[in-house]
Amino acid sequence: MVESSYLTPKGEDLILTVWVKPGAKRLELSSVSPERIVVSLSDRPIENRANDQLVSFLSDLLRLPRNRILIRGGKSSRLKTITLISAATIETSIRLRIEGPTRAS
Repeated sequence: MVESSYLTPKGEDLILTVWVKPGAKRLELSSVSPERIVVSLSDRPIENRANDQLVSFLSDLLRLPRNRILIRGGKSSRLKTITLISAATIETSIRLRIEGPTRAS
């Protein structure tokens, strides 16, 4: 598994650092680095559509309800700070979903 600061515990929550690429051809997890994950969004950053798509994408990827995923910082920026509410107990599971079995060691 990648030793990282892209996902850090804060009490019962996890803080996820995400760089977004709005207006991409496909919606996908583009890359994972120690500092952040990169998500390509097909929606444009108009009327909060890209942020909504990001929350939906993370909800599906991480198997968390949308109401447990909050954009805490960077709502109008490409660099986002996401709070995953009450997710600290499933940190390993979340890391595996992000990094995938081929990247995990």
